[in-house]
Amino acid sequence: EYILSESFKNPLGDDVPMKYLSTPRFIREFLQERGEAYTYEMYSELRRRCEEALVKPPTYASFYKYVWILKEFGLIRKTRVEKSTRGGYDRVYYELVEDKLDSPIWQRPQRYINPLSAVGYKRYRRIIQVAAETGKDKYDVLYELYPEFVESIAKDLGISAKELIEGLKRTE
Repeated sequence: EYILSESFKNPLGDDVPMKYLSTPRFIREFLQERGEAYTYEMYSELRRRCEEALVKPPTYASFYKYVWILKEFGLIRKTRVEKSTRGGYDRVYYELVEDKLDSPIWQRPQRYINPLSAVGYKRYRRIIQVAAETGKDKYDVLYELYPEFVESIAKDLGISAKELIEGLKRTE
């Protein structure tokens, strides 16, 4: 029987398959252990651990997207840049933002980028249907049908529900 290292226990619990390991939470745990790291360093370690656990790792593009999202939400910050000596990409190092370690954004950051991605298929289809029938914007319909959901996301971000909806409309 293969035993995972203590630092790679599934944060979702032992009864949840390893394929559900959260990339953002891996980044948080890795940076807690190391203090700072660059994107490819973190990705290489996640890939190695996934391969050891016989789990398909995320692509580098997907991993990089999470680093970008976490940086945009202020959960991690750039500490320094190491210039490439071989003409490749510079190494950008990141560290955790201490007062954001308990932010709910770590659980599902994509929920905060696009709340429609987190409502589920049936609710999403209903939002799109109502928007088409009424001619309303899908984000307005989202707020009308699921105000508690929108308000909880806005609260986590420290903005009003109205500001969230307006911001989502601007990003379209």
